[in-house]
Amino acid sequence: MIDEAWIPCIYEICSPPGRIQMAGPLLSNVDGTEYQMMLRLPLPASKGGLRLHVDGLQIGLLGADQANYVSQISVNGMTHLKMKVMFEAKDALNAQQLKSYSFEPHNCGGYESVLGRVWCSVSAPSKLHISSVSLHCYYA
Repeated sequence: MIDEAWIPCIYEICSPPGRIQMAGPLLSNVDGTEYQMMLRLPLPASKGGLRLHVDGLQIGLLGADQANYVSQISVNGMTHLKMKVMFEAKDALNAQQLKSYSFEPHNCGGYESVLGRVWCSVSAPSKLHISSVSLHCYYA
């Protein structure tokens, strides 16, 4: 393996729209609701003759509790025609933590992009802040 690292994902979109405000490096909810956000991995699928592989996800949470939590997270490979789930966890993350998941390596060379998806459930006013979503990546 070469070029192995945890790479932060970049905020892409939130559904329903208008639920996220940027506050420095933090993504925070501004309404009481359930929402989903997508974050894009800012790496090319291949580098020279090497292909991108993903084998871990890390999420940082602040202010999580029983009423403000992450209900599901996934890692997806995306082409212009479809989205394939490479990893999914449905355990409720309801405590301040930096949670890491490892999974079987996925060759992402055939995808146009790799997305992290986060489903949140919050009350108003929300205390939940997602400080980071990172993917463990390497080229091989």
